[in-house]
Amino acid sequence: MNSVFGTDSSRFSQVHSVVYFVGIVIFLIFFIVEQLTGLVTRMVDSFCCCLRRDENLTTFSCDLLHELSSEDLFHEYESTVASVRENNIFKHKISEDNEQDLQMAELFDQQLILKQKKIIFVLQNHLKSMGIRPKSQQKDSDANIKTDFVKL
Repeated sequence: MNSVFGTDSSRFSQVHSVVYFVGIVIFLIFFIVEQLTGLVTRMVDSFCCCLRRDENLTTFSCDLLHELSSEDLFHEYESTVASVRENNIFKHKISEDNEQDLQMAELFDQQLILKQKKIIFVLQNHLKSMGIRPKSQQKDSDANIKTDFVKL
């Protein structure tokens, strides 16, 4: 074997080589046992119960609209309404020959309307959590929505 790999057999009998080998074997055994049974995690938790005592679970939201204040939510609603109007003007200016731009404007319009509906949904949830019945739930008119924002 030494002639095939060109190694010196006395090299593997040195103390640090043996320690490295034993450490790797122990690590692999613990890793395999942990992956199969979860035993290592349970042992560490039972011996070192103070490790997870101060653990705070942090949650993050993917929906930024829920994290906005009522004023910021109102400004976001107003800017979305203005963007919908601007996009409608832009769609009327696009020539019918330019199909790709028209499709992009339609897609943008759909996304803006979806955003507008999400803002109304968040507004209604805020009001319901405060015990107020939203007017925008009856009919989603612009005046009812603005009245609901005033209630916040």
